[in-house]
Amino acid sequence: MITELSFGPHYPTLLNPLDKTIATTESHYYKYQYFLSVVPTIYSKGHQAALDSTLYTSKPSHSKNVIFTNQYAATTQGAELPENPYYIPGIFFKYNIEPILLMISEERSSFLSLLIRLVNTVSGVMVTGGWLYQIASWVGELRRKGRKRSEGVLDGKLADE
Repeated sequence: MITELSFGPHYPTLLNPLDKTIATTESHYYKYQYFLSVVPTIYSKGHQAALDSTLYTSKPSHSKNVIFTNQYAATTQGAELPENPYYIPGIFFKYNIEPILLMISEERSSFLSLLIRLVNTVSGVMVTGGWLYQIASWVGELRRKGRKRSEGVLDGKLADE
């Protein structure tokens, strides 16, 4: 049972994949292996300027608005072992620290910003609807012209006979 496994302090929306993990087996000699990819993470709550100022200093400073931590992804593998003194049953963790940095910035935008986004979304939907209406009417015109031509050809053949 893994109650909690983390590589640094928690931030509000962090979900570690192995927290509260339970694995059971009937075998006395069993090996669980977890392969972890650890990604360094900087979480900031508030303004982007606070995050930028802490990134470019030689020694990162911890504050209540900026948290230096790590996240990880996990894959698991389990195998039953033969009863042999060369094999050791247990739970094993192998990890790689990835050469990337993930920055998560949680900001709250103003009410005016929300209104502008809503207006942009509604106008985008209306423009797209107008385009679709124009394309549909253009296709309808082409079909009507095609029908008139085919009817004229049929009428012409009937008149000749």
